[in-house]
Amino acid sequence: EAATRVAVAEALAQTGEEGKSAAAELVPLLNDKEKTVRRATVIALGRISPEGASTIAETLAKMLQTEKELDLRTDLVISLGLLNEKSPTVVMAIAQLLVVPEDELRRRAMRTLGTFGMAAAPATEALLKAAKGDKLKDIRVDAVRAFGSAVGPGLKGRVTDLIAMLQTDPDFEVRLAVVEEIGALGNQLIDDQETVKVLRKRLSDPHVKVREAVAVAIRKIEKKADPKKDPDGKK
Repeated sequence: EAATRVAVAEALAQTGEEGKSAAAELVPLLNDKEKTVRRATVIALGRISPEGASTIAETLAKMLQTEKELDLRTDLVISLGLLNEKSPTVVMAIAQLLVVPEDELRRRAMRTLGTFGMAAAPATEALLKAAKGDKLKDIRVDAVRAFGSAVGPGLKGRVTDLIAMLQTDPDFEVRLAVVEEIGALGNQLIDDQETVKVLRKRLSDPHVKVREAVAVAIRKIEKKADPKKDPDGKK
């Protein structure tokens, strides 16, 4: 009976890592005809630190591409984040949700990708598109952060992509996130006079928090590296 299968999956979910050996018996239930069973199984697999986590993550990613039920798709994203398996297949399956109409699903997908760091690099362009165009400011903020972490050291070469948002985004929270991401590069941008010029213009930003962040960013960029000491401790 479906209710029993659901109860078993829910009980296993409560065992945490101790239930990892049950993964092999749980996986077939991902194809159960009852949605309640499939959902309980997805939740359990994300919480038991299953053996063969990478294979299970790939299976959940494929399921994410075909599943139609909103609550189950949301649980799939949550479980993929908990599994912390960051293969390109998983990353791109989640990235495809950045354009769905359901706000909470987009938000959950964005925040999951934001935890992946540079492993989210295959989703870089999708993250940037969301940062520039999502209708919700909190998702745009998360997209700016996720873009910065996905690009990693390569952010210096993508500064122009962020700079454009300083001049177009109407919400100060997004502009603040952009400034902080740029400021984090510090004096790597010391020779990028165009970026510094744009930042100086934002010293007149309508919002005080943005103005303050811009001033901090400029100081970080223009701060000279401390001279190295020789072996005798002299400058």
